[in-house]
Amino acid sequence: MRRFALLATLLLVGVASAVLVEYVSNKLTFQTEITKPPIELTVLGNELENATEVIAGSTYTINVSTVNLANNPIPNLRTIITCSADPAFQSADELKIQAYFIDENTNERDPPGEGYYDLTGYLEDGNITFYIPSKTGNWTADVGYNTTGYFLVTTAPNLQNGTSITCSAQVNIVEETEGEGGPA
Repeated sequence: MRRFALLATLLLVGVASAVLVEYVSNKLTFQTEITKPPIELTVLGNELENATEVIAGSTYTINVSTVNLANNPIPNLRTIITCSADPAFQSADELKIQAYFIDENTNERDPPGEGYYDLTGYLEDGNITFYIPSKTGNWTADVGYNTTGYFLVTTAPNLQNGTSITCSAQVNIVEETEGEGGPA
C-alpha cells in the first residue's frame, strides 16, 4: 500500500508539473526595408522563414547582409530594428536581440571570438526598437562595405500564448548633433 501511495504521489507531482509548464506558441517574421539607397539590406538566411511558431526562450538566427553600393563612404548611419507584436508588447524585456558581424572582405568577426553584442531594446508605442550601434550612435559604410550581421533573436518567456511578432530592419542616415557619434 505504501508503494501505491508513493507512486500516486509521484504521478500527481508529474501531472502538476505538466500543468505548470506553459507552452507558448508564437510567430515571428523578420524582413528588411531599403530606406536610404545605396545601402542595401538583404536577408540571407532566416531560421524563422518557414516557422509557424516560435517557442519562448529559444534562440533563432537571422542572417542580414549590409552592402554599400556607392563609390564613396556614407557616414552617420544607424541600423534600426523595429518589432511589433499582436497583442502589443507591454515591456522591453519581452524580446531580446543579440548580434555579431562578419566583414565579408576580410572575414573578421566583430566582436572577435565567440562573443556577441546585446542590443538594448526600447519600448516605444507598443513596439520594441533596437539600434545599431546604439540609440544615439552611428556608423560609417566605407567604400566596398560588405558586412553580414547575425541577429540571434531570443523570445522571452513572458510572452502571451499566440503572440505574433513582426520585425523589420532598416538603415537610416541620421543628422549628427553635438555629443552624438559612436563606433562603426
